[in-house]
Amino acid sequence: MQPSRHLAPCALSLLLGCAGDDPSALADAATDQGATDASDVVTASTAADVAQTPGLVRALTITDVSLFQAVKVPLLAAGSMVTGRSIPVIAGRSAVVRVYVRPEAGYQSRGVEGELTVRRGDQGTILRDRRLISRASRDDDTGSVFQFEVPAEALGPDTRLSVRLLAPGGAEVEPGTSDGARFPSDGASLPVPAQDDGGGIDVVLVPMRWDADKSGRLPDTSPEQIERMRSALRAMYPVREVRITVHEPVAFSRGLLPSGSADFGAMISSLRFLRTRDEVPSSHYYYGMVAPTEYFDEYCQGPCTLGQGYLSAFPDDPRGRVAAGLGFDDDRAAETFVHEIGHNHGRAHAPCGAAAGPDPEFPYRGGTIGGWGYDERRRGLVRPNAFDFMGYCQPRWISDYNYTALWERILAVNGSNASIDLRGSSLAARPTLRHRVLRFDHGAESEWLDALDIPAAAGGNATLRWLDASGLLLRRSAAQADPLGDSDEVHVLVPPSPSGASSVEVVYEGRTRRVALPARW
Repeated sequence: MQPSRHLAPCALSLLLGCAGDDPSALADAATDQGATDASDVVTASTAADVAQTPGLVRALTITDVSLFQAVKVPLLAAGSMVTGRSIPVIAGRSAVVRVYVRPEAGYQSRGVEGELTVRRGDQGTILRDRRLISRASRDDDTGSVFQFEVPAEALGPDTRLSVRLLAPGGAEVEPGTSDGARFPSDGASLPVPAQDDGGGIDVVLVPMRWDADKSGRLPDTSPEQIERMRSALRAMYPVREVRITVHEPVAFSRGLLPSGSADFGAMISSLRFLRTRDEVPSSHYYYGMVAPTEYFDEYCQGPCTLGQGYLSAFPDDPRGRVAAGLGFDDDRAAETFVHEIGHNHGRAHAPCGAAAGPDPEFPYRGGTIGGWGYDERRRGLVRPNAFDFMGYCQPRWISDYNYTALWERILAVNGSNASIDLRGSSLAARPTLRHRVLRFDHGAESEWLDALDIPAAAGGNATLRWLDASGLLLRRSAAQADPLGDSDEVHVLVPPSPSGASSVEVVYEGRTRRVALPARW
């Protein structure tokens, strides 16, 4: 089926970087890393310093403290404690804590030791970072910010943090007395409860064998490429662990669409059938990988579709956890994977690169991430002018908006894993019926795809009207319609027709489409 929309060179379904994208968001990674320039680190003390006992440094105030796990989680902002935090801290996942300072009147440039104490129960870990502080801290000025790498095991539901700024000859301050050189200022520790993700994310990668040209070509599923994809998803998503397994190859005989792109819609429908047949746990995602040509440049010689996935609106419906994308051995494959799995988590597009159907509630102008991020793979900061991964612009990272939304979906999916399953949930209490997948787009083109033996739906977001040959209404029922991200295509799960029906009208989002029933159900 020919997609009705035309893709401009900078408005693809998960496109290459558009003209006007700002590469500076990641360009100076080396200077944004935790490692500091030698000029900013004090490596030795003077003889006078050695003779003095370290105490709280005078005239230097802690203004901000933030914890980073992909995104910035403020704990102290502009001198005020942050309460009611909505951004999660993930248990069992390493983090970076950054401490920002401001010199006060009378302060003189000197070496200062930052000391972060992380406690869980009666166990404590002390981390230190020594800096030459001469100016107020800024995120884009690495040497002005204290940075501590917190190990994964130190973050749990009972985690507490405290910070001190120390220098030889510093002040001795009694506990309970407020002092700006420590956080919290009274010398206590701040509870920073980290939350369990309920089991992480499981993805089954399905290599699709390209049989359309009789080549039997398979995508790259080498250990290196699988790790590239796994680490990309784990770096951005709010989870402790991402597990990927590789399925046996599955034949795919459909060729390219008239647009020149792979028929991801048909591929995703067949993957949904495969997922149902495999009877995997409800929390598992299925992701098809395909190589329509030998090399990427052969496939994408202009506007091209890199992947698609169900834009799943229902956390308790495992059938929406299906997507597919190109499987060449490059970073594009990993970026496409992360984006399409985002659609499966209910995330619409960020407004950048003319992405269709942008999220109207996305809070940051131009589809940027809106704040500093942290990439654990390269141990470096990501600047706020990077673009959210659910848009079409480069370079990409994740906003705290989508990070928090992903967290809510992950908890819903993992929390329902034990109770929502096609075989063992309330769905199974309803009879299993053979449904057909009807796909259509805004151009009114339609096609009947795979059959699925699934429980009858109790409701849905589309209405079906069954008609006989004369147009008489025989029955009306609800049905589930699943839109595809990166496309205007919709898949409707159509249950068996009543006796005498010859066509069905689908009413979805204010539009009505009448389709003749297939000869075989």
